[in-house]
Amino acid sequence: MTFHAVCLSQLVACGGSSGSVSESTLDADNASNGFVVIEQRSEKFVFDAWFTRTPLSLNRPARLWENGTQFCDSPEILSLSEESRIADSELRAGTQWRKSLFAGESIDISSRDGTLISLQAQRYGDAVLYATDERWIDAPLPDDAHLSVSGSETFPAFDSVALAPMAALVRELPVTGILQALAAPIAWQASTHADDRIELTLSGRAGFTDGSGLQRVKCSLDDNGGFTLPDVVQAALSGESSAQVSLVRKRETRLRSGEATLSVVQISYP
Repeated sequence: MTFHAVCLSQLVACGGSSGSVSESTLDADNASNGFVVIEQRSEKFVFDAWFTRTPLSLNRPARLWENGTQFCDSPEILSLSEESRIADSELRAGTQWRKSLFAGESIDISSRDGTLISLQAQRYGDAVLYATDERWIDAPLPDDAHLSVSGSETFPAFDSVALAPMAALVRELPVTGILQALAAPIAWQASTHADDRIELTLSGRAGFTDGSGLQRVKCSLDDNGGFTLPDVVQAALSGESSAQVSLVRKRETRLRSGEATLSVVQISYP
């Protein structure tokens, strides 16, 4: 069994949700939060889950651009020391599983053919994590896959949570992953699932030549296959003639039972 940790800070930043849970309910002191994460990389799938009563921080940067459901946040300017500080804070966020809750002996993913995947409870001192025995699974989920959490005294049961398969993300432009001109188009193969979002991160290091540091802009986009940086975003990346492009496809489903919230996050990397 191997637990593949995903920072809580990344999960909170997921764009889009098919549930009706408001952000204010997620950081209540007495609320319990469960996360089931399915990551897809190169036709291999990794499954992890954990449950916690630790409040989640939902602090967000100022909005730079917004159009309907799409938005980009103001650039972060990170010095080398700040990059290290953020890495340390994300590492601390990723250790919140040490304050985890028990949610039953297993989390099962099933279909009409029976149980397909079982994430077994694994105990590390007082912590409980859920993962498969195999490092990864190389078979995609069928169309009728659904997830069930058996539940316990500390986290309620959730039954038959639909897991529609997620199409693998294929980046088309920029081919090399480097946007040679900020006005150049960014393209990928679009999803047909209405709840899928694209998380775009642009990073440029021109600022290191004058000591100002790394500039980073994050955008949440409709998964429609293409995007060109708006003028205001290009202007915000002052001094950058090119930028590294990171694309991630995400789908998040949030379900509520009493004071507990279950977030099922599906992620695909190109």
